[in-house]
Amino acid sequence: MSVSLKEFIETGYFGAVCLGMNRTQVENILGIPEDTGGTSNKYRNPSIWKYGDVEFHFEDGADNLWLIHLDDFDVPSCGVLVDLDPWVISGSLTLAQAESQLLQSGLALESRTGGLEDGFTCLIVGAGVKLLFSNAERLQALSYSVETAR
Repeated sequence: MSVSLKEFIETGYFGAVCLGMNRTQVENILGIPEDTGGTSNKYRNPSIWKYGDVEFHFEDGADNLWLIHLDDFDVPSCGVLVDLDPWVISGSLTLAQAESQLLQSGLALESRTGGLEDGFTCLIVGAGVKLLFSNAERLQALSYSVETAR
């Protein structure tokens, strides 16, 4: 399976995976997760499924995908079953480079500082995907959630 981060940013679809899917649907598309997390005494079913650098977060106590998140990557990967095209996304991508590439691609973007992302600059792009840049203006994370979906 091939996934383009450019298409993900534009549409909010990670290949055939989209917000609101249940675990069975995601597993049918991506296979068994390489790693899981987010369990507790109250919620024994893992709420985080990880494939390479990509995390899929499900609501605690529910079965709905609410967040797709990547962080701590040089060049993002999605495990062995997914051929991930990172487009221009890398840990060395600067804020200025991102803005230039996004505008050249015709993607609308909104820049925010402060708030929940205090100390970061946040670009909200395309379908509502957030690109978070540190004070050093390097890309730190990319996320898409039900809260930012457009």
